[in-house]
Amino acid sequence: MTSFVQEYPIVQTYFSDLFSSNQRIGLTVYHVAASVGNFLISQSFNQGQSDQSSLYQMVSKTGVLQAKKKLVDHGIVSLTTLEWILVILYGFLAAYSYVDVALGYVGLVTNLFYTYLILRPPTSYDANDNFDKFLPKLINGFKSYTVGSMITMVVLFAGASILALTVNGSGLIIVFGILLLPKILFHYLIGYLADKSALSYVGKFV
Repeated sequence: MTSFVQEYPIVQTYFSDLFSSNQRIGLTVYHVAASVGNFLISQSFNQGQSDQSSLYQMVSKTGVLQAKKKLVDHGIVSLTTLEWILVILYGFLAAYSYVDVALGYVGLVTNLFYTYLILRPPTSYDANDNFDKFLPKLINGFKSYTVGSMITMVVLFAGASILALTVNGSGLIIVFGILLLPKILFHYLIGYLADKSALSYVGKFV
């Protein structure tokens, strides 16, 4: 590796500049870690034995309500008020999970993109280049999507909590808080803050 670097001075210069900047090293490590975190979030929906899947099974009575709802749609039986509440509650939880996973996939891609922007030599940025000029708008778009998704998750959590009051009092809300609220915090730490840091970094050059 040393001989390779010595043979190509441009490579030596690049690594010298990279490792001389604590900010670039720190941001690179942060965004790579954020990519890993978002990947884990994106895979959580497929884990059949996860706490969130178990929560869905508990609330929906392992699919009994969905089966009964199909009978209701055909006019064979009718759901009680409590059962309707559970069906709607399940819908809130399912929507929450879809938004969570979608944001995880987006966060995975954006953080890899941000890593590229940070590893890119600062001198290569050109304020007159069309792509470079568009970068702040692009990152702002990702940031808006992250904020919108987080707000949606908060609304869905609030809706599910209100419905839970009619089902199991405060007990179910506590379970929701333990299992669902940390996900919003994770998206803030490895989503919103990642967008904000990338926007601040790129803004210094374009």
